[in-house]
Amino acid sequence: MKNFVSVFVPVVFRLFSMLPLSVAHGIGTLLGRCLWLANGRVRKVTEKNLEICFPDMNRLDRQTLAKKSLCQLGMMTIELGASWYWPVEKLLLMITEVEGLEYLQQAHEEGKGVVVLAPHLGNWEILGLYLASKYKITGLYQPPVYASMDKMMYQARGRNGIQLVPTNTSGVKSLLKALRRGEVTMILPDQVPPKNSGEFAPFFNISTLTATLAQNLIARTRANVVVAGLLRSEKADGFRLVFGPVTEDIYADDMVIALAALNKGVEEIIMESPAQYQWEYKRFRRVPAGDVQPYK
Repeated sequence: MKNFVSVFVPVVFRLFSMLPLSVAHGIGTLLGRCLWLANGRVRKVTEKNLEICFPDMNRLDRQTLAKKSLCQLGMMTIELGASWYWPVEKLLLMITEVEGLEYLQQAHEEGKGVVVLAPHLGNWEILGLYLASKYKITGLYQPPVYASMDKMMYQARGRNGIQLVPTNTSGVKSLLKALRRGEVTMILPDQVPPKNSGEFAPFFNISTLTATLAQNLIARTRANVVVAGLLRSEKADGFRLVFGPVTEDIYADDMVIALAALNKGVEEIIMESPAQYQWEYKRFRRVPAGDVQPYK
């Protein structure tokens, strides 16, 4: 199986990279529709997450959003060929709109480090390349399940001068040093952490185990914080990059208050295009003691 993956997967994504973005998105949409019709785990988790986060939305609207989400998942999968293999300059030209750039610029001009919170929204692969085109950036890198894909992914994500560090104590120390030098780091803040690396805080009004990594970095370096998302345009011909602010509570000494502010910032950037968020992820699989696990 490992040999199959090491040979087959890079070839497939190389083939995907030959497609124009509009064609890749068309194929991705078809893939998403197939996922919907298959009615498997991906669809069921998506529908459950939307039910949890949007309880006041009527069922038909939630179903429509779920279908769109699966199509966006398909687009993201097929466009990985471009994200990993296209020249950086070509990818950056695909960013046709940038909104809220002043939040990032102001945060950096204060001479502090900057933590960019980038949830699993749109195309975060290209977002990292954009940030590296403007600033010196350090990011965490976790090797994939199949070690045979490690070289491909490491080279793809390390383009444009991004310094990748491992997801361990050594990597965290590197992030601290970078922020203290006034540099930029990008954190994906919406993954389910180990129990000893997170605390429960509201996310879409649900008590959600939230990673404390970003908060610990902010507290120890007094770094500034912005949120960001790279969104696909409706015409499938490029991307819209959005930066947003966070509230002052994110700098609070009380961890739960700070994490609630972090999650609120993530929520607000998600609402720029809810269909492009990865609702297929079991974000609520760890629950407070006594609560019922929502996924069957």
